[in-house]
Amino acid sequence: MSHVVATIEARMGSSRLPGKVLKEAVGKPMLLLMVERVRRARYIDEVVIATTTNEKDEAIVLFCQENNISYFRGSEENVLERVVEAGRKYKAEVSVLLTGDCPLIDPYVIDQHICAFFSAYPHVDWVANSEVRSYPIGLDLMVLPWMTLAETVNFATIEPFREHVGWYVRRHPERYRRLDIIAPPGLSNPFFRITLDYQEDYERIKAIFEELYPQNPQFTTVDILKYAQQKGWIDS
Repeated sequence: MSHVVATIEARMGSSRLPGKVLKEAVGKPMLLLMVERVRRARYIDEVVIATTTNEKDEAIVLFCQENNISYFRGSEENVLERVVEAGRKYKAEVSVLLTGDCPLIDPYVIDQHICAFFSAYPHVDWVANSEVRSYPIGLDLMVLPWMTLAETVNFATIEPFREHVGWYVRRHPERYRRLDIIAPPGLSNPFFRITLDYQEDYERIKAIFEELYPQNPQFTTVDILKYAQQKGWIDS
């Protein structure tokens, strides 16, 4: 079990901020900036955009084709099935679950989770940082075997399990053993929000990219938190 595929759920039809994944900062779409960051993770073998067959998402398909990014189109309503089938197409053995509203995801955090998973498996079934919050909101991810995720398609009989990928695993601890990933002190700030849901989120994330990216495209969460302190968004 070695082929690690990161899937990024992305669509244009967000109810709170339509088209958010293709909104721009530093002259680039947020989704491209996110893919750049995910690709810097050492233990990711492939990054795949999991989008939908909805006509609106032709824009995402075109974006992927223009930027040489792997993609898969599937159900808009059954997101779990879409992500599982994306993994199947790209022969995932280990799935790293990401969403397009986390453009500031940190490759260090991704690698931390993957290493923890391989170190603990098969004594644990999945690792994540969202059950016990310590990282800023917007660095969420989950790592588990693709086969484990695929088997849940058969059990996901209610909407929340289909809409939120990995939710069935997360809500059945009697069946799936969990390892929580806790942020080191320098990265711990569970109330700081850098996820892309609303216009104000976009304005903050855009400001972060435009301040830090020109100086160093590989800026880290530490850099983000230092800038947030300077702006007064968090306490110093």
